[in-house]
Amino acid sequence: MYLLFVIRIKLAMPIFRGGSRPCCEILSPVTALKDLREKKNLYEKFGVNEYIVIDPLEEYVEQFSLGVDGTYNKGEVFGPQEVLQFKLLEGVEVTLWEIFEVKKV
Repeated sequence: MYLLFVIRIKLAMPIFRGGSRPCCEILSPVTALKDLREKKNLYEKFGVNEYIVIDPLEEYVEQFSLGVDGTYNKGEVFGPQEVLQFKLLEGVEVTLWEIFEVKKV
């Protein structure tokens, strides 16, 4: 199993054709607004069914799922002591305390 971490894309060039694979992004202070606005809208437009945003500084993950109307839900937030379950990859889960390297309470 692998996760694709998209680091940089050119918004003027549509590179997504939709599909059932999740897209994961790691936020940085420099790109956070772009990732949460422009890229999220772009992924939604091209039908990326699951968009996962990881904030290593604030230690949370936000998971967006594409609805039947073609738009993302408001997003579900997970903290560093929780388990993230992928909507599209049945049975695949990530223990976030390991990702954020914090002690499990």
